[in-house]
Amino acid sequence: MTEFKSDQQATSKQRLLKRLASVRAALLGLLLPGGVLALWFYLSSNGSFSATQLPPPGEVLAAATSLIGKGTLWEHLLISLQRVGLGFLIGAILGITLGSLVGLNKWIAQLLMPTIGALRAIPSLAWVPLLLIWMGIYEEPKVTLIAIGAFFPVFTTVAAGLAAVDRNLIEVGRAYGLKGSLS
Repeated sequence: MTEFKSDQQATSKQRLLKRLASVRAALLGLLLPGGVLALWFYLSSNGSFSATQLPPPGEVLAAATSLIGKGTLWEHLLISLQRVGLGFLIGAILGITLGSLVGLNKWIAQLLMPTIGALRAIPSLAWVPLLLIWMGIYEEPKVTLIAIGAFFPVFTTVAAGLAAVDRNLIEVGRAYGLKGSLS
């Protein structure tokens, strides 16, 4: 009976220690966001920034509450999500297509990689003025910028993945009658 009680006490202690560890981890995880919020309060109230540059957290919360109350926050959020979705879809389709071509064919890789590498070196923010000049200020430049941001990681991953396919596996595929170019 005493062994059972000591086992039960040990299990209770372990559970308590696990709970304390999880609470500690949660509090530690809140440390950085809390510090950022405190810094935001401080910088918005001490005159370092004007209210138009860095509005106080209370004003941001009031504006969010107002937009939720009017029902316009969800409308704006859905438009932004639509932009992101469309831009990612375009960038991913182009990235998969060109990445597949480059990863599967050395000749196409030699043709496209210098140009794609040069375009990749252009910072995303450098595209903004060009896109505004070329496309105006409506949806097109926003979607295009998102597509550019999505294109390069997808392209790089697909091209590198296909280029790294084991040549023995390609030979096995050809032995089974599969056709395609991975030269």
